[in-house]
Amino acid sequence: MPQQLQCLFVSGHCNNRTMNPRVALIILLLFSLQTFGQKKKGKKEYKIPTELDAAIAEENYKCVFRNTLSSEQRKQFYPFNKASKILLISYNDTTAIENTTPVENKKLDLTKVLETVVLNQIQVDSLTSILYNVGVKSTDYWFQMGDPGRKCYNPRNSIIFLDEKQRAFEYIEICFECHQDRLSSRKIKNWTTCESKFELLQDYFLWSGINIGTLRRTD
Repeated sequence: MPQQLQCLFVSGHCNNRTMNPRVALIILLLFSLQTFGQKKKGKKEYKIPTELDAAIAEENYKCVFRNTLSSEQRKQFYPFNKASKILLISYNDTTAIENTTPVENKKLDLTKVLETVVLNQIQVDSLTSILYNVGVKSTDYWFQMGDPGRKCYNPRNSIIFLDEKQRAFEYIEICFECHQDRLSSRKIKNWTTCESKFELLQDYFLWSGINIGTLRRTD
């Protein structure tokens, strides 16, 4: 495992630096035109991004670790602040057209779960550090890029939040293959995406002991 990932996974802390992506992401140019300048006679002026603009935006979209939020601050984000236990799970229903997190009426269906890891405090700290302390290199440039994900969605992994009664009150569903995720509710504190955020989370799951849905294809 690269040293830059070990420092996050083990302790949740790193020196500030750019993280090189392990695999290329599909980058989408945000809309074909960006509003630029001031209104003139009731009309807006538009600027078409050049190749240089795209190159700068792509560089700015790279992931950078910044230790801006402490462990205690991150733990106050919902649903981490309400969970008595946090799980990483994998599942793969081959009979379903599309996999979904096996939770219904706040009950986790263990018969559909293939792998489970109960996170300790160090692992929770690492997870929140990846989610909330890793972001884009810069947002100062007028033109920005984003990762739209791929035209597919078949998740095999989720982060499950259990309350004191062991009810699965929230979850984060992830499809690493397609670079997509879904939240069980809008109350969940969202995070900033960047070029290799999904790869970092994928390696975190794999490092924690979850193999299904996290192994990269070699073909």
